[in-house]
Amino acid sequence: MSAKVLKFNSNTQDLPTPKKDRPTTDYKSADELIKLATVDFSSATNQADRIELMKQLILNSLPVAEGLYRSRPSQSNAYALSSLLGKLQDLDKLSKDMVNFESVASECVSEVIKPFLEKLILELGRLIRTEFSPLKDSLKSKERKAVKQSIDSIYRKFGEYIQTNMESVEKNVLEVLTN
Repeated sequence: MSAKVLKFNSNTQDLPTPKKDRPTTDYKSADELIKLATVDFSSATNQADRIELMKQLILNSLPVAEGLYRSRPSQSNAYALSSLLGKLQDLDKLSKDMVNFESVASECVSEVIKPFLEKLILELGRLIRTEFSPLKDSLKSKERKAVKQSIDSIYRKFGEYIQTNMESVEKNVLEVLTN
């Protein structure tokens, strides 16, 4: 039996040589990594804000994943890059599909309900003045003034009632939208 001798290629010119300006691999602790993070999830007050922060985090991570894939095109690096891109697409679709019911309720109140009620008050005032107009001649000056003050008081109280209850109207609209 003859023994086979394996020869190794001693040509090392194809192997990458470490660069002196390249830092050695030093691993950071979890606390150090948290300090390096730029995304602060505690500022997110609702789901839409959290989704936007996650999208920003992925966008910040994409150059690193792409650089890793280009420097070492392995299956795991390709998977990491494509996974980040897939998650970004999912979050983008989720944010487009998500409806912020709080802003919809607020907009319904400010753009539809409140203007309607203001017009209703004006129309009510016009009707009251029209109905009391024939009585104006039969009333004395002092009585006319008292009637006018009463009508003005009704307007003011009705307007104040609407203003103080707008928040509860908005809550009710939000409840209807979310149930």
